[in-house]
Amino acid sequence: MPSLDPERAGQLARDCWRKGNEALNSKNWDFAIEMFAQAAKLVPDNLMYRQVLRGAEHKKYGDNGKGARMASAKLMGIRSRLKKARSKEEWDDVDAAAEEGLKVNPWDGSLNFELGTACSKREYLDVAIFAFGEAVKAETENRDYLRALGDAHLEKENYDEAAKFWGRVYELDPHDGEARSKCSQIQVEKATKKGGYREAEGTRDVATEKTAYEQARGDRSSKGADVINPGDDPVKDLEMAIRKNPDDVDNYVKLAELHRKEKRYEAALKYARKAGEMSDEPTVSELVEDVELELLRQRLDKANDEMNANPEDEAVKGFRDKLLRKLVKHEIDVLAGRVKRYPKNSQLKFDLGKRYRQVGKYSDAIQLFQQSVADQRLESEALVHLGHCFIKEKKFPLAKRQFEKAIPKLNKQDDPDLYKDACYALARLEEESGNTDQAEELYSNILEIDYNYRNVQKRLEKIQSGESGGSDD
Repeated sequence: MPSLDPERAGQLARDCWRKGNEALNSKNWDFAIEMFAQAAKLVPDNLMYRQVLRGAEHKKYGDNGKGARMASAKLMGIRSRLKKARSKEEWDDVDAAAEEGLKVNPWDGSLNFELGTACSKREYLDVAIFAFGEAVKAETENRDYLRALGDAHLEKENYDEAAKFWGRVYELDPHDGEARSKCSQIQVEKATKKGGYREAEGTRDVATEKTAYEQARGDRSSKGADVINPGDDPVKDLEMAIRKNPDDVDNYVKLAELHRKEKRYEAALKYARKAGEMSDEPTVSELVEDVELELLRQRLDKANDEMNANPEDEAVKGFRDKLLRKLVKHEIDVLAGRVKRYPKNSQLKFDLGKRYRQVGKYSDAIQLFQQSVADQRLESEALVHLGHCFIKEKKFPLAKRQFEKAIPKLNKQDDPDLYKDACYALARLEEESGNTDQAEELYSNILEIDYNYRNVQKRLEKIQSGESGGSDD
């Protein structure tokens, strides 16, 4: 189905929903299912359309819990298509295949799980929670399903529900370190939200509200009291819990996360490393890595401030450059390890590719960007990075092809810097190849949104006057 304007798609979906309800009232299950399926396809993030669709499918099979006769055989081809689409991370196709399969057996746990995954990947969290919930109903002890449902609830900040399902994972396997860490994470996030903490967006954008502990202290001091009760401050409570039970690794993890959220990275690293000494769980080692990186970035921010305040001081600049090299090296080490641990994570590959490009490892970066292109969220930016890497490798026709593919996918309003970068790089390649008409058009596209971008005015004037070439700036 061709892409429709959202308003038009919404209107068509409402019409389908109305017709589906009329068919439902007449017990015309097949037509009701077809109409509800169309509505869900037109507006895939609408939870109600998925719920009524599943309800109609249940009615069609008399709530028998197993779907059509010989459902397993009928689903073989669908499962094959679904597996292929999932391997390519084509989430729209995964959604479509899963829904097709659910028409045959709406109680199938794996199909509901695949649908939930496709919706989660596209951030349709309400539908994902519904689909994962149906999967769990079908297979109540499937830990993969429980994990997915718990994570979806956590992303929606449904902390009690997230704790419920991750707790069930832990009950099924008390040795599951990830489940234990998740339960701790959920408690920390719930406590910090309840205590009034906010996540800062920038490196210095730290919330200025008082913590619950500070508020309690202020309230009591105004009344002449100085006693802080348990629950007033999560940090104090966890410090007390550690003193009472120093062998409980979860408390160290929780305390590290609390300090981390408030950007007290040195304190966070202290407790994270202590947890790392006590546990060899990957989640704990990753916490240590994350805090180490955040602390390095914080120090680099301070070094940048110092360099800006003392632009002529070579010692200050040298220290800042040393910190930057240390940070990039550590990021590469961490990302390389995680790419091996999570080989299907495109974002990790993309981030590692950018670090390799930064340090001049263009061949390594190219391999990672080529894999990242398959992820629609990363495709256009990965293509631009690929083009620059091919230029450094002196593979100019390949570089040109990447920019030609990237530019139509870029939105110059939403991402003007990337658009200008890609247009400029391709214009230079066209100019070097003698294709001055194409270069002129690309330079003109840049000037339409940024008249002072680099040396574009000068290059365009040279082309128009019959000259070309010259240095970059």
